[in-house]
Amino acid sequence: MNEFRNINVNELEDIMDKINLIDIREKDEYELKSLKYTKNIPMHELLENYDDYLNTDEEYYLICETGRRSFITAAELADAGYRVINVSGGTSGYLGEKLN
Repeated sequence: MNEFRNINVNELEDIMDKINLIDIREKDEYELKSLKYTKNIPMHELLENYDDYLNTDEEYYLICETGRRSFITAAELADAGYRVINVSGGTSGYLGEKLN
């Protein structure tokens, strides 16, 4: 099992525009509230077709509503050889001002 690390959502404030930040929530959730600089790829789509979306040479931060789905997804993608970081706390824990 490959490992991945966790970062709290509020640690993203200063790096958000410099990282690959993927919001894995469903499209309707994403449209209600999302962080700036995120790309929406729903969890099921990403896990079914990760080779279509990800490159093993890059690092990806995964976020969802609370951090549970992104944790599960990060574990699976890390096992597949991708460099991923789980964003704990998710969009519901974000206290900054970079919201869409």
